[in-house]
Amino acid sequence: MNPLRLVPNESHDPFYNQALEEVLFEEGTQDTAFVWRNEPSVICGRNQNVFCEVCLPKAQERGVHLVRRMSGGGTVYHDLGNINYSILQKSESIEVDYPRFLRPMCQVLASFGLHATILMGNGLALGPHKISGNAQRMAKGRVMHHGTLLFSTDLSALHELADGQRMHYASKATPSAPHPVTNIKDHLSEDLSVEEFFERLLAAMDRVFSFEREAVRPEEERRAQELLARKYRTFEWTFGKSPAFSFRREVLFQGRQFLIAYEAKKGRIVSMAPLKDYPGLADALLGQRLDLVSLEAFLSVRFGLYGLSQLFF
Repeated sequence: MNPLRLVPNESHDPFYNQALEEVLFEEGTQDTAFVWRNEPSVICGRNQNVFCEVCLPKAQERGVHLVRRMSGGGTVYHDLGNINYSILQKSESIEVDYPRFLRPMCQVLASFGLHATILMGNGLALGPHKISGNAQRMAKGRVMHHGTLLFSTDLSALHELADGQRMHYASKATPSAPHPVTNIKDHLSEDLSVEEFFERLLAAMDRVFSFEREAVRPEEERRAQELLARKYRTFEWTFGKSPAFSFRREVLFQGRQFLIAYEAKKGRIVSMAPLKDYPGLADALLGQRLDLVSLEAFLSVRFGLYGLSQLFF
């Protein structure tokens, strides 16, 4: 087996890391491995509705990034206690093949004394609890397999921010399928920091996959920075790619109880039921972007409705 090019990456910026991963996959031809960690962030699948999947007010309150990746699958939470890995290889098949990558990862985890099993086709588990979610993308005769490894992740944040679809939304987007999770750290026989585990993980993966280290090339870095600005940091990609949806929520605001009901496309309000105590507000909101910062600015400056934006999600 030919060795994989291992691209070292010390960046914890989730937007940059998604952009670099895309460049390595879409524009590269070499079999490649990419392992990294992210600052606290919620990563949604390509075809998901971020409004349904993420509690946006809580994410903003925690300072958590919201990112849409280029592969399908469900929503996952990343922080510095979680390790992400990607394997990019040539593939003659057009069908997804999770065991091709998950079986070797079970070998990798066995070197830590862990008996991991494949869960629900595309995950890894220790006993009944999930430790790894995975997704794949096929393009141009290549496959990208990437996954998470929960080592010492803040599981309370995972449950609070990215634990499935919420009751106020109706959408045909792909929903997440939450599953009980656990941290790898709690199952090890020795006490390791995430940094120590990261280095040992790379060594174990090297024994299974065979690596040759090579830094990011200047042209790859240039293209990643370009893609970062043009795609991954934009409202149009992160929010606007969400499938159309409707929202209904009975709220209590300023001592008044009323219904907020609207329909949205490409992350913007396209129709809205009148708000009985706020004449003209529904019409004024048509075309408004559904992000907390701009919505709060609009409602507070134009109508004096401070805090109402939180109830639109």
